[in-house]
Amino acid sequence: MKIITAIDRMKAMAAQENAQARKNWNTDVSSHQIRHQIYDTDEKKQTIHEILTDVADVTEIDADIIRGRSQRYDATIARRVAMTKARDNGYPIKEIAKYFGDREISTVYRAIMLEKAGGADR
Repeated sequence: MKIITAIDRMKAMAAQENAQARKNWNTDVSSHQIRHQIYDTDEKKQTIHEILTDVADVTEIDADIIRGRSQRYDATIARRVAMTKARDNGYPIKEIAKYFGDREISTVYRAIMLEKAGGADR
């Protein structure tokens, strides 16, 4: 019984953190604006790490949070943009999945498809 209560408390805390992140998320900075700031046609091919660093700089979110398992709203948007740019730079989905915390290939594929569809959420 204590385990279930603890799990429920953890879920509630995670939901509250996500709601707070959505509230604090600067609505002026959309995934479209992030893409606009990190995409430069005259640029040479970047490494995935360089792409992640650019996204982290633009969004002011720690690169470890973007790369990690956080489900914070702002982190998921930043992660999708970074994954999409890595794919646009020619990196295979398998390599992107490995770099972003050994994610399932289908997860990376879905994130890229969501971003290319206009950044729509879920």
